[in-house]
Amino acid sequence: MEQEFDVEIKEVLSRVQKVKAESLDDAINKAMDMYYAEQIVLGAEDMKGVDFGPISEGQPPSSLKENGGKAR
Repeated sequence: MEQEFDVEIKEVLSRVQKVKAESLDDAINKAMDMYYAEQIVLGAEDMKGVDFGPISEGQPPSSLKENGGKAR
């Protein structure tokens, strides 16, 4: 008899973006601002990998664990 399982599918997207700034911290902040303003949008061409893993009952998906329990 078949059972039902929760399987998390996690894709990894990554891109190197050149940012002009006074310092590394400033560049990171500018990149974050651009990303959240949707001026940088990662797509299929930025895909670096995919991972499949089980989710136990009561266990949050790893994406929530990595963000302190908050979905973005």
